[in-house]
Amino acid sequence: MWSHALLANLLAALIFGVIDPRACSGSRTNFVFLVAESVSGRTGDLGLIDRSLPLVNQQRIVDQLGGSYFATFYSNAPVCCPSRASFWSGRHAHRIPHLQQQGHESLAVGGAWNNFEGLPPRFAGKLSDVLHQRGYQVGIFGKRDWSTGGHSLNVRLDAWLQAVAFPYDIPKHGGWVQETSTCSKDGNVQQKGPAHAGDWAATWQGAAFVRQAAQGESPFFVYQGMLTAHPDYNTNQTYFDQIPESAVDAPPWAPLSAVHPCDLQSAMFKGCTPPESQAEHFYSEARRKRVRRIYYGMVAAFDAMVGAYMEAVREAGVENSTVFIITADHGDMAMEHQQHYKMVPYDPSARVPLVIGGGPIQAARLASGAGSGREKVVRAPTQLIDIFPTVLELAGVPRSAWPELDGFSLVPLLVPHAVNERAQLLRLGPRLADCTPDQPACGHRPNFVVSQFHGDNLAMSWYLAREERFKLVVYGTGAEVPPQLFDMEADPGELDDLCGVKHGLHCEMASPAVRQIFRRLEQKIREEVDYPEVSRQVALYNWESFNKWTRTQPGWESILAARSLRWHESWSRNPSGALAAIRHWNATQGAIRACRGTLAAEAGLFPVITS
Repeated sequence: MWSHALLANLLAALIFGVIDPRACSGSRTNFVFLVAESVSGRTGDLGLIDRSLPLVNQQRIVDQLGGSYFATFYSNAPVCCPSRASFWSGRHAHRIPHLQQQGHESLAVGGAWNNFEGLPPRFAGKLSDVLHQRGYQVGIFGKRDWSTGGHSLNVRLDAWLQAVAFPYDIPKHGGWVQETSTCSKDGNVQQKGPAHAGDWAATWQGAAFVRQAAQGESPFFVYQGMLTAHPDYNTNQTYFDQIPESAVDAPPWAPLSAVHPCDLQSAMFKGCTPPESQAEHFYSEARRKRVRRIYYGMVAAFDAMVGAYMEAVREAGVENSTVFIITADHGDMAMEHQQHYKMVPYDPSARVPLVIGGGPIQAARLASGAGSGREKVVRAPTQLIDIFPTVLELAGVPRSAWPELDGFSLVPLLVPHAVNERAQLLRLGPRLADCTPDQPACGHRPNFVVSQFHGDNLAMSWYLAREERFKLVVYGTGAEVPPQLFDMEADPGELDDLCGVKHGLHCEMASPAVRQIFRRLEQKIREEVDYPEVSRQVALYNWESFNKWTRTQPGWESILAARSLRWHESWSRNPSGALAAIRHWNATQGAIRACRGTLAAEAGLFPVITS
């Protein structure tokens, strides 16, 4: 039970200064930060709003530990390394410069463009580094993957050569495929044993760290990255049986001839456009539903790992001083829009769940008067890079010790009543009172977020802006293919593109109201990132990186035909055409090319856009 004096101290701290974690329990705030691979925000909606998925531990954080579910929360770069590089540094992907090293050659890279590019190897400004410098005990477990230079040659070549017009024929061969066959499989349900033993081993290590660290005088910060929900689609019978069939739908698919050209290319690259000879089974609704049920079982297994950490915190007696942050690096399409995996701007890929709660949050809510009548679901647009300043805020780190960050603290959304009082008293926006004029990031939280990606399984760079209702996606420089605009309230499945191919490259043939929304959101993207310039930088980076690689690899042509590369089957059908397509692209020196929207194409046959 929280005393009246303690609650009064908490309210004063909220209104007149940062949340003082020592007011919560006599000690500083601990953090349990759990990041799953490939968990879509769709699953958060089903588990924490509809309550039709068994996310019982995250539900407990929301219901019993003062937590909130952020329902419009986005990955800033929805693929593994760039996403982690962004939230660990608190920076947008295009603001993570570093050097790429291949052999004796180096290349200046402007951002975390793909899975080969991330934080510099000795980057010391991660969230965990800042907390360690403030005396925190830090434990890092499970998947890391935030530094440049990782991942396979396959990943690098797919990203660097994304603009190459490889020959393909979808009806005959399934097109040019550069992924494994996961998208065409039925998934797997194990009868015995855990399906993700490595994640469980790391979970027990992390839970042991919590129990040991709780005995010390310093607060702790524990992080684990989990692969549990990452394709291949594989769970065990226990979690599969937990998913009611009524919670699983078969998402509708448009004909390939009707989809956006960049969607067609991504679906093809991922192996999700089978040849006509394999179409009947692939397109069956029963297969779609089975894969999605397995995927939901994988997400339920991740929730069980959350529960193991919650039990460790409870047993250690530090529930009142520990904040839980539960999220994902990116989502998974899970058969929506005829795709699996991530990398694309649709919500199943780019939107992720976020749950934040725990003793300090619960106490602050009670102190502020939010109490049991609070809103448990936050619908304001938020993003992964907001986690860094949120943790620093809750940890009581003074702003003078903060690195340069692109995100905004979520504390005002977690405890809105107290912060609103404080904002009125001090005539500030919904940021904390110790902001100064030379700290522009301390201004009002914008009513939108921006995401971007430039790497694998894409034909060109994309950028999105999301307000609470509308979402805009633009590609390349904006001059190559039409944008996509969705009303996320009326069309959460993103099936009705308000701009669309028929409305022109800049939505100019849509209605006046739609054109106005397009212009507003396009300007918001530009406020965060000069997307035409970044797209040109990425295209040049791809060309320079590939050519640097060829200079260090004698006989590189034979390497491209290796069986170890995922495109091998596609390459082997027409090796001379594939090489010709690369040479044709190489002669353009990094020109930006539009996504192709045809079901079959010869090598190198599409226009070059240089603007």
